[in-house]
Amino acid sequence: MKEIKSYLAQFYPSTPVKFLSALKEQIGNLAENPYMYEAYGDNPSFRRMVVSNYLVFYKVDDEKRTIAIHRVLYGSRDISKYISSSSEGGL
Repeated sequence: MKEIKSYLAQFYPSTPVKFLSALKEQIGNLAENPYMYEAYGDNPSFRRMVVSNYLVFYKVDDEKRTIAIHRVLYGSRDISKYISSSSEGGL
């Protein structure tokens, strides 16, 4: 997250604050409906949420009733470099 904040701060000082606020709000919404975002096609064990130009990859553990955020990536990156295609693979 530090890298994202530093990058965004280059443009306008308020940009990282706005992004983090939107990110926190959308992650907070997952508590009520963790399946509101689509499963990631290349690895359906992850779900993918879009926040501005970034993709948030997370997993839902129904048994533990938890949501684990695994990675936040800029949307135009080559996602396959960061996400394994195996069902148990990670980020």
